[in-house]
Amino acid sequence: MSKWRSVNKEKVNEYQRKWNEANRDKVNSKQKKYRSLNPLKIRSSKMLLEAKVKSIRNNVPFNIDFEYVYNLCENGKCSITGLDF
Repeated sequence: MSKWRSVNKEKVNEYQRKWNEANRDKVNSKQKKYRSLNPLKIRSSKMLLEAKVKSIRNNVPFNIDFEYVYNLCENGKCSITGLDF
C-alpha cells in the first residue's frame, strides 16, 4: 500500500464507496464471477465465519485460520468424524 493511501484511509474508503455505488452492476458481475469460479473459497469463508460466531457466542477460544478450513473443504471430509461435508 502506498504511503499516501495509508495516511488517507478515510479519503480512499469514501472514494471506493462512491465508485462502488456508481458502478453497482460492474461490482455485482465481478462478485458473481468470483463466486462462480471459487466456490470452495466461498464455502470455506462461510464455515470459518460461522465457527467464529459460535465460539464467541459460547465463550470458547478460537484459533482456526482460513487455510485450515480451506484444506478441510478441499478434502471433503471432517477431520474428527470422517463424514463428508
